[in-house]
Amino acid sequence: FGYECLGSYGGTSYKTPNLDRMAKGGVRFTHAYAQPLCTPTRAALMTGRLPLRYGLQTGVIPSGATYGLDTGERLLPQILKDAGYRTALVGKWHLGHGDRAMWPMQRGFDDFYGALVGEIDHFTHEAHGVTDWYRGNELLVEDGYDTDLFGAEAIRLIEGHDPAVPLFLYLAFTAPHTPYQAPDTWLETYAHIEDSGRRAYAAMISAMDDQIGKVVAALEA
Repeated sequence: FGYECLGSYGGTSYKTPNLDRMAKGGVRFTHAYAQPLCTPTRAALMTGRLPLRYGLQTGVIPSGATYGLDTGERLLPQILKDAGYRTALVGKWHLGHGDRAMWPMQRGFDDFYGALVGEIDHFTHEAHGVTDWYRGNELLVEDGYDTDLFGAEAIRLIEGHDPAVPLFLYLAFTAPHTPYQAPDTWLETYAHIEDSGRRAYAAMISAMDDQIGKVVAALEA
């Protein structure tokens, strides 16, 4: 998902009304940099430290890898949990899957729903023919478009949460990410885009934006 994809940064190709509304009412970052790949970016977010310091700076963790984010690193959810927060991850992890000690529930999250590895089929939730879909530490088999399922799960957590307890919800959508896939209703929104890959990419962005709008509405309610 690129800087130029958002309407709030001048993009015109994709419909992102909910993200644009958040940008208008919040803060836009115009002088900042992210790591160029998934695993390093997520590692930096979770640790507050440059990935170079713990060996995750060079690329993403491949499906067959046994390494992950050093278990000696103290992560954001662990710190917040100690401060009294309930912590939840909905979506993509991609910080280690070869050893259960690296999984989200062992790294400070009270709840986890989603995928451990980097790239999954958005409908079957498989990576290289293997199901990668979990609730907590348990493998889960269910149907549905992952973007919609992540939004629904985030809303379920918000609506069922005791507001007297602070909540840290890390909502990490898998959109837009290869393979480019989207429900027909969203693909039809971009029927004017001739290239099928770009059409699916655009549809994934709008599907994600739609779910973000529903999550924000749940928070406001």
